[in-house]
Amino acid sequence: MSKPLPVLYVTSNGYCMGGVETSLETLIRFHSKAIEPHVAFLTPGFVVDRMRNLRPGITVVDCRAGRLRDPIKGAKTVLLLRRHILAHGIKVVVANGVHPFAYASLAGKSAGARTVLHPHAAIGGHELSGRWVKGSSRLPADLVVATSRRNRDRLDDFFKGRRNIKIIYYGIDLEPFRRADEARVSARRELGIPLEAPVVLLSGRVTPWKGQHVLIKAAPEVLRRFPQARFLFVGGTTFKEDFPYEESLHQLGRDLGITSSLLFTGFRTDVPRFYAAADIVVNTSVQAEGFGIVMIEGSAAGKPVLASRIGAPEEIVRDGETGFLFPVGDHAALADRVVQLLSDSHLRRTLGERGKKEAFSRFSAERMAREFENAYDELV
Repeated sequence: MSKPLPVLYVTSNGYCMGGVETSLETLIRFHSKAIEPHVAFLTPGFVVDRMRNLRPGITVVDCRAGRLRDPIKGAKTVLLLRRHILAHGIKVVVANGVHPFAYASLAGKSAGARTVLHPHAAIGGHELSGRWVKGSSRLPADLVVATSRRNRDRLDDFFKGRRNIKIIYYGIDLEPFRRADEARVSARRELGIPLEAPVVLLSGRVTPWKGQHVLIKAAPEVLRRFPQARFLFVGGTTFKEDFPYEESLHQLGRDLGITSSLLFTGFRTDVPRFYAAADIVVNTSVQAEGFGIVMIEGSAAGKPVLASRIGAPEEIVRDGETGFLFPVGDHAALADRVVQLLSDSHLRRTLGERGKKEAFSRFSAERMAREFENAYDELV
């Protein structure tokens, strides 16, 4: 039996859990024994300890890096990574996002390893500035992994055909969703939601570009038809600059007189339970997403998904088959679709069943890990 391939993932964020961190944890959990995983965090936090306990044999490096604009701290971090690569015989270095790519590329190439760039956010969208992408295009990468066709096309524009770009869609651990509806009663009781009340769920970080305000603006029209409806927001703020937005959501609910119909759970680790409590799952992003784990989670739970028609959601939600797409920021169109689905249990069930089948066939963690491992094999 051949020895496992040592792979180092370099990631920025050790202090909060978002889609980037979740997808990395999932990938490492589902890697086969053919991979020897190493993870380097550029910033400290509770995610570092989570990673250490993720699976046997994992090696975690807490770099506590300085910014690259500080040449001394930046150089120390690159040297630390380079020493780790040489000491452990790392063959592939993966930048988990654009921001850590300079460290990963400089350390990896100087130590003779293959380097991979895996950007997560929408290219040219809300978080990924042209400055970062252009900077990355000047650094060596043996492979660029895109999260969607949209991101692949944008990356190709930036790199002007000079990079090997492969699309690998996110995958999720599907096991918690196999019997997700078993938690429907307990989750509703915990939240104080009547068993007969319609529930519309939006899961994700509370931040302006996620568009939670769009669902709140849609709520009054839905409540006119379904007075018992509840709107469930799972997730919290990550950065202090988002605190005013979170408060503005509560204020919007007060202004509309619907606070009793809005439920905010904050950050939760038992998210599949809340999908079980829902009847419809929505994505209201007002700027393009690199992918959108929430949509495949909603489908995996057997729920119809309503999503903004922008970026990767158009590749995940099959309009009219597993859910519906609506114009970005159009709360009236969203309300119409919610009312349509709540009025037709057969349609809800049909879309949900198709979505579940789609999620289990296209978006498993096993498939994602296998595709990454095949890509690494091709590099070395």
